[in-house]
Amino acid sequence: MLARILLISGSHPPLKDGVGDYCSLLAKWMAERSGMEVHVLTSRGCAKPAGSGAEMHPVIERWDWLGLRSVLREISRIKPDLVHIHYPTLGFNRSLMPNLLPAVLRLLSGPPAVVTLHGFGLYSVLGKIRMLLSCAGSRAVVTVSDHIRRSVSDFAGDMGPFTPLKGKLAEPIYVAPSIRPPGQGSRRRAAALRKSWAVPKGELAIVFFGFINEGKGLDDLLRAAKLCLDSGVGPRITCLSDFNPRQDHFHGRLEALIRELGLASRVSFAGYIPEEDVAGHIMAADVVALPFNYGASTKRTTLLTALSCGMPVITTSDTCLPPIFADGTNVILVPRKNPSMLSRALIRLAGDPVLRKRLGLGARRLARRFVWKDIAGAHLSLYGRVLSGAHAGRTGKDKS
Repeated sequence: MLARILLISGSHPPLKDGVGDYCSLLAKWMAERSGMEVHVLTSRGCAKPAGSGAEMHPVIERWDWLGLRSVLREISRIKPDLVHIHYPTLGFNRSLMPNLLPAVLRLLSGPPAVVTLHGFGLYSVLGKIRMLLSCAGSRAVVTVSDHIRRSVSDFAGDMGPFTPLKGKLAEPIYVAPSIRPPGQGSRRRAAALRKSWAVPKGELAIVFFGFINEGKGLDDLLRAAKLCLDSGVGPRITCLSDFNPRQDHFHGRLEALIRELGLASRVSFAGYIPEEDVAGHIMAADVVALPFNYGASTKRTTLLTALSCGMPVITTSDTCLPPIFADGTNVILVPRKNPSMLSRALIRLAGDPVLRKRLGLGARRLARRFVWKDIAGAHLSLYGRVLSGAHAGRTGKDKS
């Protein structure tokens, strides 16, 4: 009999949240490739993506303790063999209830729970303790990068005998690009966009994309662009991002910085781009720049998406990246928060089309290490181990 899996995420498309996008794609791949019955419990207002293959339950009004009864009612109605909670998401609205849901299910002799932590290292001590509460009642804990796994393991190890992780921390299961693989349609779209951008010969078309916040380093990219301009290299930056300077304080600061640097005619914001059009927009550029303030890592779907498009990518180095990311071979790495070094990398790529082509080919090869087929398979293997362990535990209790 095929297992019935319930994914729980506070966010799901069309809500704009990277973890929600991840859950949507994971559900789709598991449902289509395994024949497993996959359900998704999420916030009210989330629509079912076309052809997702999973059964959607967008019914939860709130994720605080007043909403616990609704969550438990849905779990009882769906009758999953296993519950998989993804944390954190914007939809949870920092409520504590999702953190303690695995423990509640265990107390109620409910289905075994697995938790995926999509972040950890940047949280405060209290935030980390809060996230580890999710592990207390779970049967397995998944992380989405080696760096997050190390951070979780080190912090939990410092808790000594009070650690909730004993034997639960699984090997990381990476993320993958959140868009459709580029095809001929993407290339045609890229050619048309490039023509419409009217980038003068000798200037460099740069794409930045993803949610704009203080951790993404767009301010550093703007300062680097000014240094490029002063050095005789004309940058044209297209941001595939929503930009709301009247509503978002940081966006307002960026708008002021663009004016201060004299880049108003060289920076544009395309707004939210539908998933099917993202590859074409990325491939219309010469270079993708993703100067994360905290360093790049394999949890960055924007980075993996750019690589999958076969683009030369400049990003920021950090211990978060595994050694398969090789500077000068499949990516260009620069120090964090360093506009000067970022500008040098941009100028170097502007004058070296051979290097850009080599990096693009290396990027495409590297992207093959991060594919949804493998990610879905790793989850299915984990679920099998958890369900076998839960069954063995129940059998042992029955005998006693």
